[in-house]
Amino acid sequence: MHGIESLDFNRSVAALRNNTSIFNSLSLALPYIVPNLLELKFSPRFDVDDHVIKSFSDQCPHLEKIRYKGKHICGRGRHLKNSANTLKSINMDDSTFNCPDATQGMFDLNDNNHQTILFLLHECCKSLARLSIRNAKYTTNRGRYYENGPPSIPQGALIKFIRNAPSTLKWFRSDLTQENINVLQMEHPGIEFLN
Repeated sequence: MHGIESLDFNRSVAALRNNTSIFNSLSLALPYIVPNLLELKFSPRFDVDDHVIKSFSDQCPHLEKIRYKGKHICGRGRHLKNSANTLKSINMDDSTFNCPDATQGMFDLNDNNHQTILFLLHECCKSLARLSIRNAKYTTNRGRYYENGPPSIPQGALIKFIRNAPSTLKWFRSDLTQENINVLQMEHPGIEFLN
């Protein structure tokens, strides 16, 4: 199994989804079985906890691409921290990020004075070339109730990400307004912006 470089996780274990104990065990064991994984895809029909992604990040040191749609993803990118130097492409469209640090500057364009500069996915973007977070939402507390659903990632947080992004970033798809895209294109002409 060391030769497996690409894995559609949910397609591989879909038959086990109804048996929670086997599914959970396999979810945590699978990363040990495929350590040379380069690409990981989680089909959107299943919601997998971010601890499963963390397990892949911890055990698959060559992980370059990940496609995941989920709820309560760590806004800092802590679950992908161990892949920060190898991850080149992340697609987390329609996901909900847990951002308890939002009130401490993660979304504040003027606040970079923390011990760790806080911006969206800052713990996992050292070598990132492509990021798609279109239609992404956020919560400030995992169990927080929102009458109309979680709010969209604010424009300020998207701008702050770009202004702190690694020099390797070449492609960014999000819900940035065209006005903000125009400003950021002048600041970062090497990045292609899509919405």
